[in-house]
Amino acid sequence: DKRRKWVKLAEKIGEVREFALPRPPYERTLYPWVEEQARQHGKRLERKALAKLVETTGPDRYRLANELQKLAIAAGEQAII
Repeated sequence: DKRRKWVKLAEKIGEVREFALPRPPYERTLYPWVEEQARQHGKRLERKALAKLVETTGPDRYRLANELQKLAIAAGEQAII
């Protein structure tokens, strides 16, 4: 946060750089897997729902499959979760 005193002081002394946090590694591997599981239930997950599901459930595929099944049942005829 560039509004903080110590950042302003550091800018006077030297250079301040900001770096984006790296994406969690499971975004590349788990997201496609979860999306495929949802398709098998005839559902599609919105990106926010997908991220929240993985964030709250964790990377365990067994747990993810169980939670996704619950969501699919709760969604009923709705195609998008």
